[in-house]
Amino acid sequence: MDIATLSINMDKDPSPYINEFRKQISSFEHLLNLNKQPEKLIRQTMDFLLRYSNLDSSIPSVFLESVRKSKTMKLKNALIAANLTLTYKKLIKSRDFIKLVLDEVTDCPKFIYKIKTIIQESDQDIILEYYNTGNEKQKLFCYFFICFLSSKYKLNLDKFICTGLFDNPKVRKYCYTYFLETKDMSLLSEDCKKYGDKLYKEIVGRKDEREFLVYKMKVFVLFRTRFNIKNSVMPLALSMIDPEKPDVKDLMNVIVDSVNKEEVMNVVKIISETFCSPFKDDDMICYGLGLMRGIYIKFDKKVISSNFDDEDTIDDEDAFDDEDTFDDEDTIDDEDTIKCKSNDENNLFCETLKECILNYVECFKGLKNKSIAYAYRSVINVLKNKKNNGKELAYIHKKLSKEEKREMYAKKYTKEERKELFTRKSKRKFKLSKKRIRKNKK
Repeated sequence: MDIATLSINMDKDPSPYINEFRKQISSFEHLLNLNKQPEKLIRQTMDFLLRYSNLDSSIPSVFLESVRKSKTMKLKNALIAANLTLTYKKLIKSRDFIKLVLDEVTDCPKFIYKIKTIIQESDQDIILEYYNTGNEKQKLFCYFFICFLSSKYKLNLDKFICTGLFDNPKVRKYCYTYFLETKDMSLLSEDCKKYGDKLYKEIVGRKDEREFLVYKMKVFVLFRTRFNIKNSVMPLALSMIDPEKPDVKDLMNVIVDSVNKEEVMNVVKIISETFCSPFKDDDMICYGLGLMRGIYIKFDKKVISSNFDDEDTIDDEDAFDDEDTFDDEDTIDDEDTIKCKSNDENNLFCETLKECILNYVECFKGLKNKSIAYAYRSVINVLKNKKNNGKELAYIHKKLSKEEKREMYAKKYTKEERKELFTRKSKRKFKLSKKRIRKNKK
């Protein structure tokens, strides 16, 4: 009996045709054992067996073995998809399908998002096994699921997550991305502090390419904040800032994120000497002013972000002295004495930091250079008016050319809108011409 007829009959009542169904299973195995595999017939039989896969307990093992017997990539992919269907039907265990992918698929990372839907907490042992013994692609695949299982089931896998910082380049890059996107270091145990120290040694050694070095510095800042590590990458970040490199923004964020209260005054002084000298390039001065703005915003929680443009603000910084003042007596509860004391200390610290920064940036007051003047006003707005324009630290205000202004403000019309505008214009011209004719007649 052919597959089409058998399928029609089994739709009505499958029980009389169980033996015929088992013959199709044997036929499927036989076709896979041929030297020249008839792919079309194999796929037809495969689809038929999938349809009634719950009728015979041998189907899962036959399908798992079929992937290993397939001789072409096209057929192998079809058989893997069939095994995934059986996994969705709970006929194949998720760990068996994961093992199949790791063993038989050359580019296993492309199956990551399919396996995310089926992986279970109990599958962590097979993931860890292949992570320790697998090749580069298997490691990347397994590392992704180490992070995924740790987040989803709150498993204690922080040791394996941190070792990814020192694995092959692909795993390292994903590890950096994982830390920088989650930023939740509270899940790491105290034992993970040693990975932060090891990371610092690698950064100081500067054996990596610049891209990886910047990634490492950004991750180290997270470790430093979590474990109160004394070592700092800030001097290195300051020395690496180059206006011609695309990582200026990242390095400036590293500097701001890594600075703490104990060292902030010294850091501001170094920034002033390194960037904010009148003899430096305009871009370097703007970067220095941006750093000072970012550092002050980090410690003064009263600064609010807004969409105003610093070009529209008053040039005279003294005009901001009496604006937006804050009265602690109105905002702090009298009963909460601990909070009051903490706020008073922070206010005193911010006031000292403000005076320190003002002394360093005073030399840029009244400059006609558009970029520096804008950066200077941004700092003054933050210090005096407690308002931040929301620009990035590395933002440099440039004067637009006439062509750039036209392009920025020109309205983009669709074909229909242009046609309508042309029609209106033509009608208006016609009306005006009629008026002129009447006037001439008079």
